[in-house]
Amino acid sequence: MTSTLLLLSLGLAHARSAIVVLTSEELPRYRTTATAFAAQLGQPVEVIRIKGQRERAMRVAAELTTDPPPLILALGEKAAWTAVHHGPNVPIVHAMVDDPSRYEIDGAFVTGVRSDAPPDAVLAELRLYAPDVQRIGIIISAGNTSPRVGAAIQAAKEAGFEVTARRVGTSRDVKRAFGNIRNDVDALWVLPDQDVIDPTSFHYLRREASRARMPMLAWSPALVEAGALMAVTADADRVAAQAAILAQRILDGETAGAIPMVDPAATRVVLNRDTLESLGLNVDEGLLDFVDEVVRQPTGR
Repeated sequence: MTSTLLLLSLGLAHARSAIVVLTSEELPRYRTTATAFAAQLGQPVEVIRIKGQRERAMRVAAELTTDPPPLILALGEKAAWTAVHHGPNVPIVHAMVDDPSRYEIDGAFVTGVRSDAPPDAVLAELRLYAPDVQRIGIIISAGNTSPRVGAAIQAAKEAGFEVTARRVGTSRDVKRAFGNIRNDVDALWVLPDQDVIDPTSFHYLRREASRARMPMLAWSPALVEAGALMAVTADADRVAAQAAILAQRILDGETAGAIPMVDPAATRVVLNRDTLESLGLNVDEGLLDFVDEVVRQPTGR
């Protein structure tokens, strides 16, 4: 039944009555979410992939403006940015956007499902798999004004952790910032912040944290696969269901911008078994039954 609801579109020159699902990249998690969204909503959707290409994104935005859909579900940062800043003035529901405030993903036509798990859920998992951690270090950019940063720090303090936070100008300052805090923390919590975390700075932190036998929390499964200990992320199927509920509310007459963003209703725990073992963390095998995905690093990494 789902296949009848999901229309894959490369050409855009036709009257558009279906809801558009705009995806940032060609990733399995976006495909899964689009399919689940269509099934939950119970009406046709048209999937358009911008493939991470700015030129394609601008062309798609122009064609959507000429032939607007009743609503856009934007999956990922690039899709959401394109829809909000260059698309038609139609309601937008976004999901899988790590830091909406960074991209100014807001406005009278916009609502969405947050991609990050509530910080207390992340910290609860840290307690399970690294129970000796008492001091958490956070490195964040000076320009990051996301309220989620303050919420993470406050949640850690309320959970009884000592928190050392350092703000830096750019990713080039990460090495110095880590050197300043490495003797004062037992774990690193890497929050979404592309001004600080790029491939070079992430791999530096991963390498140095490993040498210090220091667990690293991250926000995405991709970073866990790259060597972080664990991440607690939104469950894609539940996100799709929540996005469909928001979309239906809008289609029923509510204004998108008047509907607050919602936290993910369910989370998934992703754990790197190699990192767990390299850190010498002795975890009861029964605890691994509560992990949704256990990854191993590719040979040679």
